[in-house]
Amino acid sequence: MRFYSGFLLYLLAFFGGSGIAFAGNDFPGTAITGINTIQASALGNNTAATGQPPDEPLTIGGGNLNTLWFSWTAPGNGTATFQTCGTNTQTNYDTVLQSFTGATLAGLTLLASNDDTAGCAAGGVSNRGSRITFPVTNGTVYRIQLDGWNSSTGTLARLQYNFTGFTIAKSASVASVSAPSTITYTITVANTGYVALTGPALTDALLLNASSRTLTSGPTLVSGDADSDGQVDTTETWTYTATYAVPQTDIDTGGTFSNTATLDTNQTDAFASSAATTSITQTQSIEIVKSWLFANPAHDLNSNGQADLNDIITYRYDVQNNGNVTLTSVTVSDAHGGSDPAPTPDNEAILIDTAPASDSTDATASNELWSTLAPNDTVRFVGTYTVTQTDFDNQ
Repeated sequence: MRFYSGFLLYLLAFFGGSGIAFAGNDFPGTAITGINTIQASALGNNTAATGQPPDEPLTIGGGNLNTLWFSWTAPGNGTATFQTCGTNTQTNYDTVLQSFTGATLAGLTLLASNDDTAGCAAGGVSNRGSRITFPVTNGTVYRIQLDGWNSSTGTLARLQYNFTGFTIAKSASVASVSAPSTITYTITVANTGYVALTGPALTDALLLNASSRTLTSGPTLVSGDADSDGQVDTTETWTYTATYAVPQTDIDTGGTFSNTATLDTNQTDAFASSAATTSITQTQSIEIVKSWLFANPAHDLNSNGQADLNDIITYRYDVQNNGNVTLTSVTVSDAHGGSDPAPTPDNEAILIDTAPASDSTDATASNELWSTLAPNDTVRFVGTYTVTQTDFDNQ
């Protein structure tokens, strides 16, 4: 949110300092830096300045282009104000201002434009000065065009500018996850402007692919408000943290977590950080171990410990999930050398249930299928086979 009522008057009280740089007639003009600076008035002479047809944008009031150009890179996200207000010994002609983004004259995008501003004098006349205020994004280069209204020229033009805003950055504690664990996010907000930021409100959006997720904790302010006044002062950098406990269901889904923080203040629009990302690494792996035994003494008719005619062999099929993704609809089939049909593995039951307990489930008992097998768990299937005369003869 941004409150303009009375804000420009507040800004004017803080314009100060000095910086000297020669204003450039040709685009992109003079590079200017800082957050609160006066461009030396003696260098604002546009009497010999010319336009750059055919691509230079026209200005308010028409007439000839007698333009001076400036380029300024925003030191944060927020609001920039440029003005030519002053006494007749500071700005002595009727000015107009415009701001743009773009790298070439033909590719400029207009952001703000102004001719006369109430309370902003120029050329010895009240309200003849110009003031433009527009939202800016950290690291973006802005182009400022200063011209005289309807071909006006003069030897003095004081360009003042002021920036109110902040930078916001976000990082994740890990670049990838492969098992249930906790991601810790750190959000850093620094006031890079000239005035304190009141009413800071931080929100956080966490996505897995395109689906929303809810943070486990935070974002919580952990440091930075040195005087505990609840406003981000010009000397302060605030640090927040937030956490998300990644469940197994997210590991099973796969993809990438994307987390973005957004800060809003009374003096600026809301601006978002770049996304902090954490990818999910999936590994699918399964192992099966087959063994046999006589399930009870009666199955070994002559008690010799060998498979003979009419003995009943019990086969066990132990299936372990060695990956990190939950397996679904687990079934076992048996290729068998006996003369009768191969055993049918069923009577499925959990054999090893690692923590967390009961995360492997079976919807229907003894149907030759195990519904979900969580990582590191093992399910056992059982099948039986009775030795036939043919099997016995072929030993």
